[in-house]
Amino acid sequence: MRFDTRASYRMFRLAQMMLCAAMLSACRGGDDATTAAPSAAVVANTVAGSIVEGTDLLAYVGQSKTVALSFKTSDGAAATKLSVSLPATSGWQSQTGALSCDTVAREGSCVLRLTYTPTQAAPAATLRLPYRYIDSAGASQGGSVTLNYRALAANAAVATAAPNPVPGIVGQTSTLTIDFATNDGTVASALAASLALPAGWNSDAANFSCERFGGGAPCRLTLRYAPTQSAPSSRFTINYSYVDSADKPQSDAISVGYSAAVPNSVRVDIGGANLASPDLVAVDPGDSQDVSFTFTSSDGNALADLRLAADASLPAGWTSDAPLSTFSCAEVTQDGKCQLVLHFRPAPEQSQAQQTLALNITYRNALGQSMSGNASIDYTSRIYRLYAAGTRDGLGVSQCWLKMADGATKYELNACDDPGAGIQPTGLRRMVISGSKAYVLDAPAAVVHVCDVGADGALLDCVNQINVPANVTWMAEVSGALYVLVGQGGASIYACPLGANAGCEQIKIDTGNIKLGAIDALASDDGALYLLDNLQLQYFRCVRLQGAGFDVQCESYGHNYTDVFTTMTVGQLSDASHVFMGANSSSGPLLINCAVGTTQCGAAWSISNNIASSLLDLQFAYNTATEPALYLLVSNERTSTRGVIRCKLANAKTDTNGIGDPVSCGAYTPFAPSTLGDPSGITLR
Repeated sequence: MRFDTRASYRMFRLAQMMLCAAMLSACRGGDDATTAAPSAAVVANTVAGSIVEGTDLLAYVGQSKTVALSFKTSDGAAATKLSVSLPATSGWQSQTGALSCDTVAREGSCVLRLTYTPTQAAPAATLRLPYRYIDSAGASQGGSVTLNYRALAANAAVATAAPNPVPGIVGQTSTLTIDFATNDGTVASALAASLALPAGWNSDAANFSCERFGGGAPCRLTLRYAPTQSAPSSRFTINYSYVDSADKPQSDAISVGYSAAVPNSVRVDIGGANLASPDLVAVDPGDSQDVSFTFTSSDGNALADLRLAADASLPAGWTSDAPLSTFSCAEVTQDGKCQLVLHFRPAPEQSQAQQTLALNITYRNALGQSMSGNASIDYTSRIYRLYAAGTRDGLGVSQCWLKMADGATKYELNACDDPGAGIQPTGLRRMVISGSKAYVLDAPAAVVHVCDVGADGALLDCVNQINVPANVTWMAEVSGALYVLVGQGGASIYACPLGANAGCEQIKIDTGNIKLGAIDALASDDGALYLLDNLQLQYFRCVRLQGAGFDVQCESYGHNYTDVFTTMTVGQLSDASHVFMGANSSSGPLLINCAVGTTQCGAAWSISNNIASSLLDLQFAYNTATEPALYLLVSNERTSTRGVIRCKLANAKTDTNGIGDPVSCGAYTPFAPSTLGDPSGITLR
């Protein structure tokens, strides 16, 4: 008999299973209910965020860049109530207004878009964007997304002409090259210039353009000057447009100087240290300016026996180191050694109208022929004043000597005096100078005092008044009327005709389809009224409507700054009118510069001067005696004083400064507190 081991094993396993089943049935007491499987633990999902657009973000000031955030869950199941927190860094906002998603699941189910519009340059940094959500288990959870970003000031075109000025020679051709680059070495694009050239000048084409420039991309314009007759020193301007690195259209201009002399004739170059212009000497009364007259040969061939004419003389205020009759140069070449130095020192405390100093000269050319020529320059001297309103606890106005020359110590605020012009105020706040009249606002009394202004800038009799509405906070003079703002942050402006107290009337302000939020300050320049609107982040330039009385029509310009600007001033620089707005920040007064007619303002700059200061008022000053400047009235919390800071402005574009940007700021100079108290406003003349 054969034994099958596999069958025996199967029978054994069957018997074993039947025995186990019987035992389990007995343990249940005969109950045949099935046993539930043990429950599995619920695992909560998580939400992960990622940058799908704008991971390494580079934005230029005034340019908007987008960052897209995408969120998904770890298991594809839903999480809820996701919300993202914006950073404290200024310039960030939601592109659509949404910063949350009701539900998050798979990739693409929750995408939030942010916009970064920097208002000032920022170094490279890492930004953390935190978010919160409710996971699938109902618990509150959090996470964060990080991105790298930086903000650069938008680049600007820099045009360099060589030579400039161009010393032309009759019958010969001189070449001028103008190279276009950018101030920071980055690329700009779409440069275009239309060439309207004066007589004697020509170019290869009437229009010039470069698709790209800066960043090593060459862009050169070549002009030729071939004069047919002698010509005095003159200038012409080449206007050009381009698109900056922030993709914003910009415009600028370069001025080219030139003259033409016949061959082998004398050429005169006029200069001097701190001389603002070779065409004008402007000196503060009592100060002095050295002026050099350098004589050279127009074509390099030597001239001989150069002398001043026998009847040469100097007007009042001018002196020389030796009698003019003794000045001579045996040989005149191009080495600059034939030079006459004169000194202009006008009388102190007296203004001098603009006049011309002319010197006739004689010499012999290379052929021995007797020749004659002349050298001339205009000169002037004027007295300038700084007026402080609201001194003596708001009951006075003080006038200070103001020297317009460059330098922090050129204004003497300790030498201010009370004009004693007969004002009986209750609270002086602001002051406007127009021609030979001064208008001093006494807000509590609702009147403007009208004062005469003397030739030396002194306030004289203030016998007339203009009744104004109550609660006037700002005023500006435009085209024979005083425009006054009633209240702060309102929209009510009244016009008060000058010359007679005919009362004031509320005007209509036509802003077209642009909303006017609230008017916070007024200013005027070149026949236009300017309105500051903090609520809508804009300012308006307004002109009077023809045949509509004193009503104005306004054009809006946005500035993209969220700071609350408290003061505004306007002034004319070499390219356009510029609006300057001032605010207070944790680091001191904050200023921005906007060229009127453009869509972009420059980067903000802050002025600390190592003092804890608050900005109270701001005034622009520029005349032929100096570089343009801003005068800031500030309060110094550390010393409980008020004083002035003067900031010199750039009047030409350089590699580091745009027109209207600050070049340097002088030291804080306080008013004498014992005599002046706390002025609330300043005015310059």
